[in-house]
Amino acid sequence: TILWRVVFPLIFPGFLSTLIFVFLQVWNQFFIPLILTNTPNMLMLPVAARFYTAAYALIYNRSFAAGVISSLIPLVIFIFLGRYFIRGLAALGGGAKGV
Repeated sequence: TILWRVVFPLIFPGFLSTLIFVFLQVWNQFFIPLILTNTPNMLMLPVAARFYTAAYALIYNRSFAAGVISSLIPLVIFIFLGRYFIRGLAALGGGAKGV
């Protein structure tokens, strides 16, 4: 019970900050999914968007729509977990008081 009442509330903001950083790194991967995936239905979103623009003529409205759609998921996650993210960064940095 000490773990859940004392330790877990202390590490929770740092854990969520790390989780958000790792998610954004995985979400923005391009080179490794390009090499490891060979079927079109298994491609990650940035790689699929690149193949779409390379296969056809560059259509700006569809390219920008793909960019907006690929930005929405991290944005929604940050909106819901943003306060924990800021608390975790403040706790890790130690310089911001009162956040």
